[in-house]
Amino acid sequence: AILKAAEDISNILKATLGPVSPSDYSLTGTSSTGSGETTVTLDTTLSYLNPATNMPETFNPVGLGVDEIRIFVGARPMSNPGTPSDPINNALGEGGPGSVETMLVASTTNGFASLAAALDDVESQSNAIFTRGDGPLNFSSTGTLSGESYQLDYTTNVGSLWFDNDTDNDGLVDSASQLASSWHFDSASNVAAGKNDLYSVAVHEILHVLGAGTSVSWNNNVAPFGSDDGEGSTDWLGPNVAELLGSGSGIIAIDGVHLTASTVSNRVSDGASQAPVLQQALPTGTRREVTELDVALLRDIGWQGLAVEAVPEPEAFAFLGLSVLAAVTRRNRGR
Repeated sequence: AILKAAEDISNILKATLGPVSPSDYSLTGTSSTGSGETTVTLDTTLSYLNPATNMPETFNPVGLGVDEIRIFVGARPMSNPGTPSDPINNALGEGGPGSVETMLVASTTNGFASLAAALDDVESQSNAIFTRGDGPLNFSSTGTLSGESYQLDYTTNVGSLWFDNDTDNDGLVDSASQLASSWHFDSASNVAAGKNDLYSVAVHEILHVLGAGTSVSWNNNVAPFGSDDGEGSTDWLGPNVAELLGSGSGIIAIDGVHLTASTVSNRVSDGASQAPVLQQALPTGTRREVTELDVALLRDIGWQGLAVEAVPEPEAFAFLGLSVLAAVTRRNRGR
């Protein structure tokens, strides 16, 4: 179901992402004048959360191919037995893009070569590589080096996804039979009554990994919370949604991350009316596919398409789990 979700998203959208090679994690910018030279070295570290342990893992020195985003998948208990009202007890999955750490070091020899020019050089190289020519601005790393400012921009490169494997919220990993009674694993069959659809949650969480609700580009399209209509919603400012709906008014939930419960759209696959994938609550017994509204939102943040690879973590392979920073929640749990 997870691989099917990734495949379906990849087939719907149109984009071209540049590759990232192992050598791209260490770049050097230079500036020369006469016999002098200034260099600025930039070391970049990509990391992701191990979906089974919730601990950071370094992705370097692995590279990324053309049109590839690497998503690590797994499962872990998403529960707080001591506080039954904790929202985590209703979460089906979480996930999001990975993070980046950078280190800049300047060196000057024999002269007055421009530090600013060397910094601009390495900044330009990095941004050309890690924005990859398409996709949203996921986040920026800004600062100063010896008084010279810089901004390093990143789209989604790696991410992680996980599912809840503690469906009774007792703090323990469920048995195979418990998981089978709570989750519907088969993406090719109708969702059984009372079960949570793995495919639907996977699609929702992959969209979060791609920047829906988790990127600078998303935040730039959400109207300030002070402008909400008082009904628990706020506005979307992007042109693709406006073209599809006539307006983005009131479609974003007050959390700024999901769509309101009243939104409907048409499935990309067959045109049937459906609640969008990016609504937060998923009723049991329900399957959701990507809708035209979901696609319009992704296009507004910069995606035209991409290929997504899901990589099961070995320790969680038996469950085949996923993850996102904004959680999907279950309705009518226990039915």
